Amino acid sequence: TASSTRGVVSAPAAPFTDPAADVPEYPAVIRTDTALDPGFSGGPLVDLDGRLVGVNAAARTEDASGRRLQGANYAIADELARQVLEVLRSGDSLGWIGATFGYPSERELAERGLPPGLWVQGVVERSPAALAGLRDGDYVVAVDGRPQDGTLSGWCAAAAGVRSGDTVELSLLRSGRSRTVGVRLD
Repeated sequence: TASSTRGVVSAPAAPFTDPAADVPEYPAVIRTDTALDPGFSGGPLVDLDGRLVGVNAAARTEDASGRRLQGANYAIADELARQVLEVLRSGDSLGWIGATFGYPSERELAERGLPPGLWVQGVVERSPAALAGLRDGDYVVAVDGRPQDGTLSGWCAAAAGVRSGDTVELSLLRSGRSRTVGVRLD
């Protein structure tokens, strides 16, 4: 069943720079006290008249210094969400290749002697990643020669400007061996 919560806007254009590897940076998002648990992003943020003002995207429980926060949740402004939706409707992918990524910890990198990168943890059937032969366990270390930093933000920066029909070269490690794979985005 659907539910709603009160969401008071405390900042209409706050920067969001989260230390989590799987959350990209947002330069200007709406900060609210909306109840938003991890995994519940994507829901609408509406005003008192029921008009969409944003899409709930992230929650933060600590600031960069580790100080506990309460009610620090963030929504992408509806204007940006609409722009992205229009691009998606036109058939462009915005850097999506059809792979699910895992983010290694600093400890894992040190233990395995790996450079920063992204684990491929799943591949969507018939997606660009599948057609290029990517598979679970591949470790992406660079996109078009740009090293990865092991975060979703790093992937987004490397894939910025990539459009449907473009091909990117992924440098990866597979079973301890280096290889390069071209992935053409549909």
